[in-house]
Order: sequence, then C-alpha cells, then structure tokens
Amino acid sequence: MFAEALTGATGASHVLLLRRNLEVAEPWKPFAAWPAREKFPLGVPLNDPALTAALETAVKEEMAEFRPPANPAEPLPAISFDGGLAGWQFAALFRLPAPAPSPAEFARQVARLLDLPVLYRRTRALRLAGESNRAFAQTFDLLTLLDKQTRFTPAVMTVCNEMARQAGCTRVSLGWRDDAYVRVRAISDLPRFESKMEVVRQIEAAMEEACDQDEEIILPEPDDATYVARDHQQFSRTQGVAYLATLPLRVDERPVGAVFLERQDRPFSADEITALRVVLDRASRRLDEMERHDGNLLRRATRSTRGQLARLLGPEHTWWKALGVLTAVLLLVSILCSWPHRVEGSFVVRSDTLVNLPAPFEGYITAVPARVGDLVKTGDVLIRLDQRELLLEQASLIAELARHEAQRAQAEVERRLAEMSAAAAAKEQAQASLDIVRFRLARADIAAPSDGVVVEGDLRERIGTPVRAGDLLMRITRIEAMYVEIEVPERDAHAILASREGEIAFATLPGERIPIVIERLEPVARVKPEGNVFVVRARIETGDAEAWWRPGMSGVAKIEAGDRRIIWLLTHRLVDFIRLKLWF
Repeated sequence: MFAEALTGATGASHVLLLRRNLEVAEPWKPFAAWPAREKFPLGVPLNDPALTAALETAVKEEMAEFRPPANPAEPLPAISFDGGLAGWQFAALFRLPAPAPSPAEFARQVARLLDLPVLYRRTRALRLAGESNRAFAQTFDLLTLLDKQTRFTPAVMTVCNEMARQAGCTRVSLGWRDDAYVRVRAISDLPRFESKMEVVRQIEAAMEEACDQDEEIILPEPDDATYVARDHQQFSRTQGVAYLATLPLRVDERPVGAVFLERQDRPFSADEITALRVVLDRASRRLDEMERHDGNLLRRATRSTRGQLARLLGPEHTWWKALGVLTAVLLLVSILCSWPHRVEGSFVVRSDTLVNLPAPFEGYITAVPARVGDLVKTGDVLIRLDQRELLLEQASLIAELARHEAQRAQAEVERRLAEMSAAAAAKEQAQASLDIVRFRLARADIAAPSDGVVVEGDLRERIGTPVRAGDLLMRITRIEAMYVEIEVPERDAHAILASREGEIAFATLPGERIPIVIERLEPVARVKPEGNVFVVRARIETGDAEAWWRPGMSGVAKIEAGDRRIIWLLTHRLVDFIRLKLWF
C-alpha cells in the first residue's frame, strides 16, 4: 500500500521498496513494489556497487540519484524513510516519467508520505491494545454477572445472553458434558426448549465434535485448519447458518462443555475467537463449581461418586493406572502359569582322545608346517627335525660297514679265523648303528598318527632351537570324541538328578543353541573359590562335530529341570536365602 501511495503522489511509473538488516550486515533486498505484478526496470543487479552507493547516500542525506549505466540520462531518484523497525534501514527507488520533476518538487511530493509506515505501525498497535482492553472489559462484565448467580442454570443462561450481545450473534448455546455426551443446558433468549428438537440434537452433535477433538471449530474453515467439522457443516446446510464457531469449555486442561455461536452477517475473525477464548477460560471454572454443587443431595452424591470413579478409571494418571493393571495381570499370570525350569551352569569342551607328540631324539627343529588350531589328517607332517647330522652319520656307517665287510672277506681268504670273527662282529655293530640312524631318519618328520586338530604346541618361534629326546612338542585331539563337562552349583544339583536333556551355547556363538544329552553326574563335589560344584558329563546331540569346535572352548549350559510356577522361579532364591538365615 505504501508503494502504491508513493506512485500516486509522485506520478512514478514504478516504485521499488528495499530494506536491510544492520545487525547481520546483509545487502539491500526488495520487499515490495508497484505495480506489484511488474518487474522494476532497474537494469543492474541489486548488489551493483553504484546502486549500493546511491542507497547509502540516500540514507545519509535522505535523497540521492542512481544513474543506470545503460541509460544515464534518466536517473532513478532514491529516498530513505523510517520503517518503524529498530536495526533496519529502508529506501525507495522511483522511475519517473519524462519530463521528471525537479529534485525540490519531488522532495515536496514524497515528504508528506514518509511518515506513513510509522503511523501505520502505531495505529495497529493502538488497535490491538484497544481490542485487548475490550476483551478484558468483556471478561470483567461477564464475571461480574456470574458472581451474582448461585445456581447453574441461571448462570449458563447469563453466559449465553451476554456472549450473544458481545459477539453480535443470532444465537449462542451452551452445553455441558454428561458422561460421554454433551447436553445443551442453555440457549440465548430462549428460557425453555425441548431437548428432543432436531436443532438441539444438531447443536449437541457439533459440541461433541469440538469436545472430542478438544479444538475450536470455525466455519467457514480457515486454510490451515486440521480439525474435522462434518457435524458443523451438516448444521450449516440444514439450518441455513453461514458462520459458526464452537469453543470448548476447559477445566484443568480437559473439556467439560462447549459454547456454540451462530452468526449471519460476518465470519468470526481470529481476534474475536481469541477474545472469546479469554472470556470462557475465566468463566469455565466458576461454571464447573456451580454445576458440581447444583441439585439435591442425592444428585450431588451421585455426581461426586461418578467423578471419583472417573478419576480412577478415566484418562488421568493413565501411565500409573496402566502400570497397576499390568502389575496385577503379571502377578496373576505368575501364580497360575508354569514355565520350564532350567538349571544354569558353565561348560568346557573336553576330548577322550589326546595324542602327545614328543621329540624322538635329540636334534634341531627345522620346520613346523602345522600350528595350533589346524585340522590334520593321518600322515600329515607336523614337525621336521634336522637330518643333516643323521645323514652324515649314515654315510659314515655305510662306509664303515663296507670296510668291515672287506676285512672279513680278506681274513676269510687268508683263513685268519680270529680276524674274520672280529671283522664280522664289527660289521654287525656298524649295522646296528646304521639301523638306529635310519630309524631316527624315518622319524625326523613327525607326522599325525590320526585325524584331529592341533590343540597345543606352537613351535614357529622355536625353529632352529635344540630339543631333547622325550620333550613334548605337540598335542592332537580327535574332534569326533568331544564331550562337554558342565559345572552345576551345589544348590541346584538336586534339581537335575532325573534330568536327561539340555542345551549349550558357546561364548563365541551365543545365538546358536546346541542340544545335549546328560550321561552322568559325578557323585563327589569339587571345591571352587566361588562355591562347591558338581560336574555333569554330557554328550553333544548334533551328529558330526562342527569344524570350529575345539577342546577347551567354554560357554553356558541350560539343563532341563521340569516345569515350575513362574512365581516360584522368580522367588525361590530369595525364599531359600531367608529360610537359611531365619531357620524356618
């Protein structure tokens, strides 16, 4: 509107209004123009240095000129004005028709309009203040009238008549909640009415629609409305009322009733709804007190009892009530229902077949093809010992054996029986030594005696070091012969005397359950720092062993011990502790 006024006062063909925020040091930005649908023929971008300089001059001197590079003969006047916002600067650019007025004439034309933005903001603030004062006065008048009433029915009639007068409505109805429904209790300028009338039923339906959604419902609906107004639209069509508004009456954030307003001449504005909301918020608690104390003694007692039950069973403190109901249900289920009882213990994988591989003779380790965890088959070489000394000794013994054979043959030819016997004995001795060397050479490559897995003996760091005959080098176990050894606490040993089944879960794979069959329970307990335990031996019921199973692996075992009441499962530890302490 300000841009249009400047156009009319100066005869300009185009006006562009610009502003900038000094607090964030932003550039000039347009926010209004006239004609609104046409682009201002500026000819340069808004961040042009010459344009910025002209606007700066206008701010300092109240008026300046900007000469576009494309048409410097037609300057664009620029003025600054007070927009009424602290921390902001405002300016206006004009395109004037030829011949353009003189600067003095132009300044005179716009001078009388420069105060319009400030005057507009001040007028609007005064109007809002007046509306606020009017809403306060209306609230005060209504509360004054309510204070003169002692009964609920005259009070709600007063509210309807007063609101019809204040809001200029053709009819105002007030309804109050009765259990799940809203009943009309008063209609303006209508002391008596039939509750079965169709119009009354439609009003009650509209009130229930607003209370159920706890929303103010206005007809026609605003563009940003999110509520459902089907009953209001039905009332508008059947009764021929163009403008409707329903405002819930709230006490402690819950709707206890509603006010239904009808008007024919104009719609309800947002400011009117706000003012009505203020009035009703102040009157609703007073009306609620009157309604609770209205009627005879029996009715008041019934209403009070119903209110207490509503607080107990209603939506207030929902989570606490839900928690109480859930606790009662869980307690009942734990007493009546059973659940499998499983005794828990830790287990370790053992193997019946464990093969030790010692050093067959003194020597040096030259190679270790296998390491701990490797799966090996019968005949696979696991360790290699140095054979060089044995090979040299073998060659020496072969040569010595040949020499003794030659000596024996020479003595036999020359018939020297004594020398022949000595040579034969030396030959036998050399042959025995050669057999020993060859035996050691055959055992220099230590091989796996059976299929299995290497469980001990990581010799990779001992390559080149000496070993003595009999030193333990490696251990192999057979996977097929594995079983589990379960340690059960002493307090649970009695529960598994007749048990035959259970499950285990490895610590490395807790999500996989593996069935087991109990074979025996050792009769003697083992003493452990954390308490005595009984050892249970169990067989794994999965057929072939998994390739990743290894002796020494551990985890958790659960042994079936029958079904017990859930309450017993949850409390038997505590009960046993109390019985031991109190001895009963």
